[in-house]
Amino acid sequence: MIIGKVSPTFYRIYIKIWYPFQKAWQNAKLIYTHISQITLIFTTTINLCDQYNLCLKIPSNMINTSAIILAGGRGKRLGYKEKALIPINGKPIIEHTIEVLEGVVDEIIVSVRDDRQKQLLEEYARGLIIVVDKYVDVGPLAGILEGLKATGGEYVFVVACDMPLLNIGVVEFLFKRAQGHDGALPVRGDGIFEPLHAVYHTGPMLARTEKSIEQDERFILAPIFDLEDMVLIEMDEIRELDPELKTFLNVNTLEDIEKYTI
Repeated sequence: MIIGKVSPTFYRIYIKIWYPFQKAWQNAKLIYTHISQITLIFTTTINLCDQYNLCLKIPSNMINTSAIILAGGRGKRLGYKEKALIPINGKPIIEHTIEVLEGVVDEIIVSVRDDRQKQLLEEYARGLIIVVDKYVDVGPLAGILEGLKATGGEYVFVVACDMPLLNIGVVEFLFKRAQGHDGALPVRGDGIFEPLHAVYHTGPMLARTEKSIEQDERFILAPIFDLEDMVLIEMDEIRELDPELKTFLNVNTLEDIEKYTI
């Protein structure tokens, strides 16, 4: 046999050093091939998502924070225009809002009033979850309720769709202050609350919202006043991140559209 012609010393070196190294090298090449294939599949998937405006849905057990964009308003003061589609700097308001929130939360839900509006906004929602109001003529609470039902995050930022100057730092700050509480609610110096620019603990807020609607309490603050541990955020704290408080500005009139710039 060939082995008989090889010196014992060389054979021992081959068995103990070269042969294991050769096997390890072969395994490494095999692993590299598999990794290359997985990378190619992943890259192709991401490119297809970008190309066709699709969103990869995060498993619910990985979602910590969510956002609900309330787009169901009828825009009476704007001649019944769809507020979400009003162009600011050449782009619909809802796209500005989505871009900001994508940098903060794990999940975004768009709440609309009916199926017709859902079809209208699907193009701009870019594959996000869209929920439709179950209750009619209840106001924002109807949209908040359906959004909360679909939410996977423990905490959720609820925002109106007509705030084109949303500040990412302020949203992050509200999430931080809400931790361990029922939510974080901004309040102005004159005592005016900002319930549609606030963070809530999903479970308690869902229960209180359902209760308010069942009891025909349609006042936007009804479920919030029923929460026991809301953190009130003074405007001085917000000004440290947004000196002019632009994050709270909303579009109500045609003049607002002309004056807001980003």
